[in-house]
Amino acid sequence: MRVAVFMGDYAPSIGGGYTLQQEIFRAIESLGPASGHEFVFFTTSAVASTGFSTGLKVVPCDDPNRGNRVAKACRVMIACFAAAVSRRVSSRFFDRWADPVKALLREEGIDVIWSVVPSCLCKDIPYITTVWDLQHRVNPFFPEVSIEHEWESREEGYRHLLQRAAYVVTGTRAGMLEIMNFYQIPPARIRILPFPAPTFHWDSDPAKDLAVLESYGIRGGYLFYPAQFWPHKNHYGVLQSLLALRRRHGLTLPAVFVGSDKGNLSYIRSQVSELGLDEQVHFLGFVPREHLSALYRQAFALFFLTYCGPDNLPPLEAFAHHCPVIASDVAGAEEQMGDAALLVDPKDPDHVADAVHRLHRDRELRQTLVARGADRASRLTAESYFKGICSMLDEFGSVRRTWSDRHFKLAR
Repeated sequence: MRVAVFMGDYAPSIGGGYTLQQEIFRAIESLGPASGHEFVFFTTSAVASTGFSTGLKVVPCDDPNRGNRVAKACRVMIACFAAAVSRRVSSRFFDRWADPVKALLREEGIDVIWSVVPSCLCKDIPYITTVWDLQHRVNPFFPEVSIEHEWESREEGYRHLLQRAAYVVTGTRAGMLEIMNFYQIPPARIRILPFPAPTFHWDSDPAKDLAVLESYGIRGGYLFYPAQFWPHKNHYGVLQSLLALRRRHGLTLPAVFVGSDKGNLSYIRSQVSELGLDEQVHFLGFVPREHLSALYRQAFALFFLTYCGPDNLPPLEAFAHHCPVIASDVAGAEEQMGDAALLVDPKDPDHVADAVHRLHRDRELRQTLVARGADRASRLTAESYFKGICSMLDEFGSVRRTWSDRHFKLAR
């Protein structure tokens, strides 16, 4: 089949989503030619200029040469569906813009759309979509999913997106149960494909690690938290855990935060000052991936205290960088990380502090976690993820061959 691959917002600033898409793109580049399917990338002009292989076709959706209406339609559809959020407008709004996008896909002879992100470019062509999380349902009280009609927007977007999908892909059984419970999607249309561990550490030089740390004015041995500053990431819990670690065990460890501001940074900075942690907590902002590798390798541990799951990429990044992991025991965490991490209650700073202290005093435990994490990362590959997608495409192929978009006309 001819498959449209929609990559969404393919920019480093989106964090883990960018890493995931890069890993999948690399696997398609390597294994796609022998898969029995043709893959065509649909994305923005800016993405098309970032170095796609000449062996893979890229269709820039936002291409003014296709005509103003097509270009505008693609911008509207991509902007609205890239996060599976309807932006407070009804599905009738999408129908208004669907025809130009549909024509673009049919011009390319697309049989199936595979969206690597939670999205849908066109509902009239069968599509596979992805769910990273449904936290507006699990934790509807966080402001990032509740204020300014955001909850209603996400709900409408996911409801229309998931109920019409040929397949919905999620990384864990916990994610599958959420999709079934919240949206009544039959289990036969949900597929579990564990998210792949990243490989960007292959492109970095460990010999430069200390120079990277010096450029930020920090030293190794810190608790590392790479996360955008959303409330659900629980940076506040990290601060409380640092105090508990000092109070309960007399242990003072620095913490390093990296990530862009999503509205909560000023509050966390104010709390750092109020709690007297200015000398202990370092804010590095958004960092390039080559620096991210160095920061992982030189950390005492990944300190991942999010309230949200079930699939999180930083623990997988830590595994690949031989960095031990202390992470929140949220739904899906044990399934994703197994015995390669210390799982803690993110609401209990004392529990978190005890885990840090245990790891600090037990060198053998630290080495064991590093080895287990590295083994897990070696098995969670983008190639296996892509092969899982190809299995879906193979399975769906017999269904898709029962009609042709070129000839089919609905009898009214």
